[in-house]
Formats: sequence, C-alpha cells, structure tokens
Amino acid sequence: MLGLFLAALLQVVVQRIGSVFDVEVMAGSIDLLLVIVVWIALSSGSVGGQVVGMLAGFLSDGLMGGTFGLYAIADTLVGYLAAVLRQRVVLQRSVLVLMFAAAAAAQVLIVMSLNFLFVGGSEPPSWIAVGSRIVTTAALGGALLAIEGRTRSEWGLWQRRRRSRLRLK
Repeated sequence: MLGLFLAALLQVVVQRIGSVFDVEVMAGSIDLLLVIVVWIALSSGSVGGQVVGMLAGFLSDGLMGGTFGLYAIADTLVGYLAAVLRQRVVLQRSVLVLMFAAAAAAQVLIVMSLNFLFVGGSEPPSWIAVGSRIVTTAALGGALLAIEGRTRSEWGLWQRRRRSRLRLK
C-alpha cells in the first residue's frame, strides 16, 4: 500500500512538471499507479489485483479529474485480468513486460468505452498519447521487475552469507 501512495505522489509531481513545461503528452503518458497495480496483481493474485486496482483507480480519478469512477472500474478489471492471466499461464520474467503493455492498452480501451457509454461526446485520446502510455508503462514495469529480481537475488545472497557465518564449529 505504501508503494501505491508513493506512486500517487510521484504521479502528481509528474503531472505538475508536465503542466509547468506545457508537455501534455508527458504528463498523460506516465501512469505509475497502473504499473503498481499490475506489479501487485502479478505477485499477489486476483483479490490483491482487484483491491489495489480499485484503490489506484479511485486515486487516479481524484488526481485526473473528469468523471469519477472510470479509472476505478478500469484499474480493477486490469488488476483482476493480469492476476488471472498470471495464474493460468506460466510466463517468463522477460515476457511479463508485455503484460504491462497489454494492461496499459486495456486500461485505455476500458476508459474510452466507459466514457463513450456514460459520458458521451468526449474526444478520444490521440494515438501518440496512447502509444506513449503503452511504451512508458511497459518500460517502467520492466524496470520494476528488474529491480525486484535484483533485490531478491541480493537478499538470497545475504541470507546465505549470514547463515554461513552463524555456524558454530
């Protein structure tokens, strides 16, 4: 949960930097909350993916403005689908980066569909914004998976070294 709130804080910082420098594509293409949702869904399962997706979605709705609840529904579905796919299909760590890209594409599709159904008349995002969101989400997800793998490896080495020092002769 701490990661979710840190991601929300960083999301606000990125949006503010994008608005200060008048770079709307940058501000709209980075969704740190979605990266955290998919990462937790891949490691915790469908219930964890749904709960974190719902919380992240409500945070996104509050941060981005617009119709409240669209991102909550989208992130809940994306978190659930990522977790179920991870449970049903054995994927290598390198292929998991594609899960982040697919999650970003699914989120955009779900939000656009819900926006069309319930709000109507809203303009869809540009292809550049959608493409940059997919690429940045996949890149950030890949970086997070690499950091996680490196941390697990270092933790295992530390535990083995610690056990070898504690043996009594």
